[in-house]
Amino acid sequence: MTGALLVAGVLLLVSGCAREPSSDSSITSISGESTTTTSNVSTSTTTLNTTAVATTSTTTAATTTAAATTTAATTVPREDIVISVFLTRGEHVALVDRTVTFTVATSHAALTELLAGPTAEEQQLGLTTAIPEGSTLIDVTLSSTGTATVDLSAEFESGGGSLSMIVRLAQVVYTMTQFPTVSNVVLAIDGVPSTVFGSEGLVIDHAMTRADFEDVTPAILVEGPAPFEDVGTNVRVHGTANVFEAQFMVRLTDADGRVLYEQLQMATSGTGTRGTFDFTIDASEATSGTGSLRLWEPSARDGTDTNIVEIPVRLG
Repeated sequence: MTGALLVAGVLLLVSGCAREPSSDSSITSISGESTTTTSNVSTSTTTLNTTAVATTSTTTAATTTAAATTTAATTVPREDIVISVFLTRGEHVALVDRTVTFTVATSHAALTELLAGPTAEEQQLGLTTAIPEGSTLIDVTLSSTGTATVDLSAEFESGGGSLSMIVRLAQVVYTMTQFPTVSNVVLAIDGVPSTVFGSEGLVIDHAMTRADFEDVTPAILVEGPAPFEDVGTNVRVHGTANVFEAQFMVRLTDADGRVLYEQLQMATSGTGTRGTFDFTIDASEATSGTGSLRLWEPSARDGTDTNIVEIPVRLG
């Protein structure tokens, strides 16, 4: 995989316990295309070098008399909004949608939902999180240049090994950069900018972007539809992919298991470069109910299905 984020040593499971630093460990430095390793030192440091890394409407009526002016305000109700949260499936990020009460503080709402972890329904789909229980949001701010500073409690960097640390950072960065006003993310812990993250010593020396987390991004990342989304009769499928020759297969079946669509699709780039895809499937003949959207990459070696993504969707 071609991510800008590399970690020394073997990758640990997301659910693993914190790895104790070895007395005979190594310092790994990754910069551009060159990698150097020096052994027999007493601490372990991994370097992350990023490469690009409700309003309440009020109606005011004013009545002026010779004695005083009175202003009356009424609240106009707003509809709920849908935001995305990036959980994990295995060692990779995966998108889900959450419906929340209307707010203009959408980034705060998204992070709050992220820290809450997967719902029971999402857990049944095999979705989990690398974020430790008890992590809380202290603050989130956005600069005029698109840098979001996310301030989290100390629990966020507790427990887990190298992979767990990377995945939880990816969850935050992916969740924040769904918003067009956010281009990169800076992390703070208890109000202090984080430059060495967690017990694994992950060095964060730039504002983070999605490109830093290619290693924990699935080969086919579907950003819509979300699991159990009501897609109606026109199913828009969009996301990113890094697959051989930019090609992957797509199949949509309805509630009766009838195949409505099965075709080859292409991303804008592939074979080492992540590209985008965006297409719409006509599902006007679907039986109403929960169907299944399946995307996969045919193996270049033997044609078997690899990098499979399956998403339940509500048709009709």
